[in-house]
Amino acid sequence: MNKSYFLGLMLFATVISSGCARHIGASIAVPEIPTPAAEARPRLGATIAVRDFKDVRGQAQGQELGEAPGVTKPEGDVGTRVAEAMAAVFEKRGITVDETAATVVRGEVRQWQSKVTTTTSGVIESTAAVYVEVVDRSGNSVYSGTYHGSRTSQFPVVSASDVQDSLGIAMAQALDQALQDQELLGALWR
Repeated sequence: MNKSYFLGLMLFATVISSGCARHIGASIAVPEIPTPAAEARPRLGATIAVRDFKDVRGQAQGQELGEAPGVTKPEGDVGTRVAEAMAAVFEKRGITVDETAATVVRGEVRQWQSKVTTTTSGVIESTAAVYVEVVDRSGNSVYSGTYHGSRTSQFPVVSASDVQDSLGIAMAQALDQALQDQELLGALWR
């Protein structure tokens, strides 16, 4: 009886752990990107246009990162979602976003992925890298930089929603890092 109880317990543990180890898949719908919780600031006097960001993941390093086991990447209209989030962050920081403005902010999504690993619980490690460029009214690049964000979290059982939230937070950190760059902000007034 003890032996069958033990075998039953082992079978139960195997089923539970395999449920936790279930890989979400190589792709997931583009997540919402939360706007940082920083207080809104009064208008700073700059008016910019934010153009769609290009999705160059895999191309930037010459490899397709999403093919690694356990890696999940957002798929869909990635560039538009990141550009919308960037515009929202600029607005929150007191910068006017107007698509007719002469100063343009554009960029590239160079990395945005999650890796899920499991043991007794699931760990999500999400990373994001975004290249941001400021272009003046003459079409000249006046500033550029690459910004990174990351998020690591642990869950008893990892769901697709958990992965999406983690990805969104990692990208929000990268965009917030860009808005903390005083040189980038200074370039908006050139």
